[in-house]
Amino acid sequence: MAAGTLTLMACGNEASLGNIPTDPDLPGTDDPTDPTDDTDTPPPPDPDGPSPLRDTDGDGIPDDRDGDLDGDGLLNDVDPDPDGDGQPGYTLPYDPADDPPIDPSTGLPILEEGSARGRVCAPNGTTWVAGAEISVLTPSGAYTATSNGDGWWQVDGLPPGTYGVVVTKGSFYLQYNVTILDGQVTETIYDECLSQGDLTIAVVTGAWDHVEDVLEPLGLVVTEYDGDILGGSTQDATVTNLLTNPTLLAQYDVVFLNCGISEDWVDTNETLVAQTLRDYVEAGGSIYASDWSYYTIEAAFPEKITFFGNDSDDNLYDARVGLPGPVQGIVADPAMALLLGSNQADVQYDLNNWVVMSSHDPTVENMVEGDYSYSGGSATGPLSVRFSAGAGRVIYTTFHNEGGATTPDMRKMLEEIALSL
Repeated sequence: MAAGTLTLMACGNEASLGNIPTDPDLPGTDDPTDPTDDTDTPPPPDPDGPSPLRDTDGDGIPDDRDGDLDGDGLLNDVDPDPDGDGQPGYTLPYDPADDPPIDPSTGLPILEEGSARGRVCAPNGTTWVAGAEISVLTPSGAYTATSNGDGWWQVDGLPPGTYGVVVTKGSFYLQYNVTILDGQVTETIYDECLSQGDLTIAVVTGAWDHVEDVLEPLGLVVTEYDGDILGGSTQDATVTNLLTNPTLLAQYDVVFLNCGISEDWVDTNETLVAQTLRDYVEAGGSIYASDWSYYTIEAAFPEKITFFGNDSDDNLYDARVGLPGPVQGIVADPAMALLLGSNQADVQYDLNNWVVMSSHDPTVENMVEGDYSYSGGSATGPLSVRFSAGAGRVIYTTFHNEGGATTPDMRKMLEEIALSL
């Protein structure tokens, strides 16, 4: 029988219907005599695109994350046939098995959970930050975490979607977006570091301490006021002008007072300085003071800390009785302990006559305490403390910040203090 000729037997008679065209579609299992039978015509491609439940090339990477779907060495965006099915473009058909199951109570897809992971760094981009608070903001609420001693954090149980991430540490703030995928851990980019932004910092320089040597390597920009107690009348005027000027002080979010700043203000403007500093902190400002600058804290917040001796302006030297030498500090502050990887720290007192704290109000937190020696005896007590007043914070340390006088542990603790204000 000639090709293309169909012969039928009807009621015992042979009948020929002549040549009928075969199906013009691609060869397949359809009936070649029926042009309308298009079972071999590929269905339209899946409108959802590559599926997370399909692995076309069997490389273990789901299609929705695979940059080379068919494993031919060509990336999808330059491959004329990225899925390797012999047709240009992505043409893999829709498969109901690729869809997530439906929640019968809502009619909505049941999505797998994912995770977000990141690492918090200081503005310098190289110092990892412990104790930062992270919030991933979803429509159902905030998912939170705290960065560990190496700056890492992870939030699990997140529904797929794109959300805002907010990172806070003291006065520092950072926000960016993260996209969560089904069953995957999304790692945020490494250069998402804390930014100083419009945060303003003032440093009053001193004769025996240099906290600026801790701040500037962290990538922080500071404004310095020369307050060296050994500098004379010019430095006296500089310190007094800053500490008695509410408008000038309010230009700064954080003020650092080094050990060895001019004390001329104690005799001439103590009441005004005390009120100005108290108002500044209660309005949201933060103060850090070290060792001999203690009386700025005593004058402004006399109810918070009891210093050794007379504890008044009659004799500022009464509290300056600490003896030099090493002290094994016990770290009570959680973020410091995370950063150190221990609740103990090596503290070095390089000079005589450091200021001793006898006790403090219950609202004051011990950050570090230890056994120390002073003129006339020894004691166990606070070496660094923190308290809040109104909307602001105050941190005081009995130890110094100078490079040669600090141990590696002290350096880490001082960096933590700088970022926590």
